[in-house]
Amino acid sequence: MSANNIELPIERNADYELIDTWQSEPLGRVEVYLNRKRNQYVLHKKFELSARFGASPAEMLGLEQRIRELPEEVTLASASYSKYDHSQPLFSSDDQDNSLFLDYSSQNLRKEVLKRKQAGQKMSESESLGCFGFLLGLGSFMEQGLEFHRSVCLKNLLIIDGQLQLTNPYISDSHVGLVLRDFIRPAQALENIWTPEMVVDDRLRAEVGKQNVQVRQLNELHRAYVRQMHVDSCLAFLAVATTQDDGIFLNSNGDPNKTAISTALKVKAYLHKGNRWKI
Repeated sequence: MSANNIELPIERNADYELIDTWQSEPLGRVEVYLNRKRNQYVLHKKFELSARFGASPAEMLGLEQRIRELPEEVTLASASYSKYDHSQPLFSSDDQDNSLFLDYSSQNLRKEVLKRKQAGQKMSESESLGCFGFLLGLGSFMEQGLEFHRSVCLKNLLIIDGQLQLTNPYISDSHVGLVLRDFIRPAQALENIWTPEMVVDDRLRAEVGKQNVQVRQLNELHRAYVRQMHVDSCLAFLAVATTQDDGIFLNSNGDPNKTAISTALKVKAYLHKGNRWKI
């Protein structure tokens, strides 16, 4: 942002109205702003990486690199709320707040599914398969790029300008803390062994892991998170395909509800008997 066009703090910009505040232990504090003139929703989060996470400048850089590597199917994170500038750093060790702004929408796949269900309508086959392809592509990218998402669900599948986008996982305090502890710090401690290419190349990580136990352990941990992401993605797809809230497929402790899943699979297999695709 040039000196002649300094961006006001969002709370002082009259075009942006604070309409909600979310706060919980895993999420942290997130403010929801709305620009009614542009019908633009923005999430504002102060990460306070040094004070709250003990992050060093090198660790902040590692975190920024991971956020920038996320695909366009994940909601955009920016240091500016009014205009995305790729050259603008996301984090600075001189900034205590480490504020970021993330794209958001009041519309999500859960609302759409429940609206269809209430109207007695089904999600079409093309819509279901489109959702499946979206989730499959994201899973493949994150598996290769040492990324993962622990909250894949209909509510976090936003509809922005008619397109699906997954809520950025780094909106969550627990995700930021976990990534710093389990991935960024261990990788940076490997010094000459770990290279930037290993972040985006799963085959290279696997090859190095054959010779290095720390890299092998990091790979195994990542695979465990990705496996759970695949399970969550399948449940989200099943909910879309059967026009149901994905919450019915989980028990109160968060484990899969095998009875509900089995019932939904049987119903869907019956409804699409003889068609070119089945669950």
